[in-house]
Amino acid sequence: MHRFDNYFAYQKELARSVLIPYFESHRIDLDGKRVADVGCGEGGIEAGLVERYPKANFTCFEMNEKYLAKALTMNIPNCEFLAYSLLDQPQFRNRFDLVIFREVVESTIDPLQAMEKLKPLSKPRGLIHVTFPPYYSPFGGNQHIARHSLIRFLPFVHLTPDPVFRYLLADQKPDQGSFVEGFLDDLQAIRRTKVSIQSFREICRILNLAVVAEECFFIRPEIAMRYGLPVMRNSLFGRVPFFREITTSGVLYLLRKD
Repeated sequence: MHRFDNYFAYQKELARSVLIPYFESHRIDLDGKRVADVGCGEGGIEAGLVERYPKANFTCFEMNEKYLAKALTMNIPNCEFLAYSLLDQPQFRNRFDLVIFREVVESTIDPLQAMEKLKPLSKPRGLIHVTFPPYYSPFGGNQHIARHSLIRFLPFVHLTPDPVFRYLLADQKPDQGSFVEGFLDDLQAIRRTKVSIQSFREICRILNLAVVAEECFFIRPEIAMRYGLPVMRNSLFGRVPFFREITTSGVLYLLRKD
């Protein structure tokens, strides 16, 4: 059973339970720093982070109008919320000490172009935090978010041919105002982009983004928190390229702009 019906509450707990421990493990102190969150949703992550880092300054970008409207009502300290379309805003070039890009790259039209536009936001030697579910893993299509469909239980269903996938989703309707609003668009976008660990590594190489840390999980922290499961690193297969792709439910990157 999914533990959260409210997206803001889920994001806030994600910041408390996952992001803050992650940043602390990498000795990242956000107090006094400028942080960008691209694809911030309803701002719950910032609500959680500002509790731990009250002197941080957050600039948050969101293209979903309903999410953005909700975030603007939450009165989160030290936060500015802005609409974006990835991300032609020269006033933000070389501005941020840390750029957060969580669970977004897999839903973009062109992951390389998205990362290319994200990179200028970071200061020289600044950090970029990226997470995504590798496409070829059992639930790499994010099908688990389809609450009222059997596909949420079917591993690798996102790899089926288009006619089969469309048939399985034929009677699906977004839950208006709920945690999964807009998931149909997300599912289709993920099928187009097919972001794998290997393809993302290649993007980093092309853009000269240094990989400070890469962590592969059999049960990723987001899923563990969402469903009350234990976090499990992909220690057994995480170093073998083919098996890493099909057994890693989520990968966390910390990148540096050199």
